[in-house]
Amino acid sequence: MEGYLLPLAAAFLWAVSAPVVNVGLRRLPQEHRVACIGIGLMSSLAAGTIAMVAANGVAMLQPSSVDGAAVLSGVFTFILGTGLCYLCGHAYGTRTELAAQFANVKPVITVGVGVLLFDESFGLQSLVAGSLIFTGLGVLIIGTIRGRFHWLPLVLGLCLALAWSLGEILAKYSLSSLNAQAFSYQALVWSTILYLVLVGPIALRSVPSRSVSLNWLWPFLLHGMVSFWLAYSFFFASIAQLGLTRTIIVTVFWPGLAILLGAIAAYFRGAQPASPRFIIAAILLLMAGSFIQIL
Repeated sequence: MEGYLLPLAAAFLWAVSAPVVNVGLRRLPQEHRVACIGIGLMSSLAAGTIAMVAANGVAMLQPSSVDGAAVLSGVFTFILGTGLCYLCGHAYGTRTELAAQFANVKPVITVGVGVLLFDESFGLQSLVAGSLIFTGLGVLIIGTIRGRFHWLPLVLGLCLALAWSLGEILAKYSLSSLNAQAFSYQALVWSTILYLVLVGPIALRSVPSRSVSLNWLWPFLLHGMVSFWLAYSFFFASIAQLGLTRTIIVTVFWPGLAILLGAIAAYFRGAQPASPRFIIAAILLLMAGSFIQIL
């Protein structure tokens, strides 16, 4: 059980951060919302990177020691995956916890790659857990297609799942030559630098300066520190320790927990957004699969 503390900590932090992101999405200016989400992502990246460098120093920030797979993993994970998650959460009516459910598409890609390419074990326990997860995934996708949600969040959600999966596969590959701390550092810091140089100026030029306010930026700043720095550091360390397959199976319950926390936050706000029955069924299946793997 002790070996699962890292992925459990990562999953809990991700779930807690989803309602925080919702606050930022709800407070976005009425105009230039997509560009503002780009600035929000820039703020998350910057906050996570500052926390990472403050905790580990600048010794690892040497271009000569850059690992290409680590940087590319950071691009898929932090820039593309999280950016699509923000956009998907916005498309779902500022409900990031619903966008997060597409993280459960990842096992279809990531677990299969872990078994086939990295020769990771997949015994009876993992088979039962994986079957429950894939069943929950099927319920989620079918219910979304037949339910009341528009095609746009579905497409964005499937794209974010692909981006996150590719980031995790590259992380597994890179962790064969880098320790988890060095990998987390390079993936976050260098992907942030790329974003600030290539995308940041475009986003800033697209939004009037009067619209940029800490009132809607602080949730993104907090998300960067909680998710990008802390949660992903735990997550990558877990991949190095437990392997890609087990880490993904254990952390798969976090979107379900995010739904519960989002409902609690909505209750205290006086809002009661409905969660369709198919999402509730999918959550129960996914959490059961994760629990079996932990045991």
